[in-house]
Amino acid sequence: MDNFTISIINNILRRNPNIEDLYIQCNFDELRMRDLIETMHVLVEMEKLKKLAMFGFYGVLPNTLDFLLDRLPKLEALHLHEWEYEEHPGLALDLETGHLVSKDEGVDGQRTTHQPPPSPTPSRSQYQQQKHQLPVPRALRTLRIADSNCPFDTTLKVASYSPLLNRLQFSNDLGQQTWPMGFAQQLLSFCPRLDELDLSDTSLQKGRFKDLLTALPRLRRLCVRNQGPSYDTILGHINKSLPVFGTTLEEVDLDCGEREYQDMSTCSEIFIMLASFPKLRKVYLKNLFVPAEDLVGSDMALNYRNRVPVEDFSFACKDLEVLELIIQGPNDGWAPKELLDWDNDTVHDNDDLYDSDESDDDFCTIKPPTPPSTSPPPPSTSPPPVYELYEKVIEKLGMLPKLKQSGLRFSYQFRLKKSVKQK
Repeated sequence: MDNFTISIINNILRRNPNIEDLYIQCNFDELRMRDLIETMHVLVEMEKLKKLAMFGFYGVLPNTLDFLLDRLPKLEALHLHEWEYEEHPGLALDLETGHLVSKDEGVDGQRTTHQPPPSPTPSRSQYQQQKHQLPVPRALRTLRIADSNCPFDTTLKVASYSPLLNRLQFSNDLGQQTWPMGFAQQLLSFCPRLDELDLSDTSLQKGRFKDLLTALPRLRRLCVRNQGPSYDTILGHINKSLPVFGTTLEEVDLDCGEREYQDMSTCSEIFIMLASFPKLRKVYLKNLFVPAEDLVGSDMALNYRNRVPVEDFSFACKDLEVLELIIQGPNDGWAPKELLDWDNDTVHDNDDLYDSDESDDDFCTIKPPTPPSTSPPPPSTSPPPVYELYEKVIEKLGMLPKLKQSGLRFSYQFRLKKSVKQK
């Protein structure tokens, strides 16, 4: 947007104050600071606003988010993407009026820097005892912060007056910022209903990911999509957190970036996870492929390292509805050719977290078995091929009573790595 465009948008919003769901995308680094503030004033007049997504807001003054949330008590979901804070050498935002003031005038004692506060992290009481204590926006349930430079204290400050918050995404680089003492524990104390955590595009370091998991006993949905640790590392952290949320976890959504071939150790972590969480219903392990032989022998994997006492695959995964991973056969003849396709797209029932992949000639896909034809097969002079391993895979997955095997929600669309045909 340019200055002329944002003026038009502001006028449209002024004439439609009853909007409940709003998405704004712009490039404010080319706008004047006063145009940005004008837009904020327009937004806070929209009292019925419930969902707000703001993309491409650069050069945002500290306290802008406080001013916005303070005046939108009915807001239920906030998504900030490319929301970049920046100190202005001479201007600050007055929380009382929402106007720009000179730093020489002060902002009624408010701290204008956007850097995280010194350790230890301020407590809940310290947040609530600030001079300009913000009213509780009790409707806020979803907070998504992606590709932004919002520091940890900003996340905690929003959480401190959002007791109904149950879904949180933040993509801060955890490796670049100072991890405050007790961050995860305070997050839970502010938001006791928090049960969905999305750490996509977050730089995860050893210990910090585990801190988050062990501090969230009600965790129901976990999403990690980034170029960080390997599947083996993340799965290991999840399984070690079993005593914390072993009875609540329903969905795991992982993508470690590049396609990974896993050995038996990682395969065992997968099956341990499937068998360990009794409410687990959906498992997305994108870009992960597992040897077909290991899937067929998953009972052995369950007892690998003697960590899970369950031996029956169907019992351990009896509630599993969705399973996405990549099954690799030993050659290009291990499954019927009509079931192999070069299409690398995968059907998901959580499209808000996944985008379709482009085709890749190194991989192919097993499609769902097609219903038998009612017409008689044509006469053949050669014996039908035998797909023993493929049949065992289908039989193994068929043991799962709730696993969906057809339709749009069919998610065990297994991709197979193409290999040279055996002579």
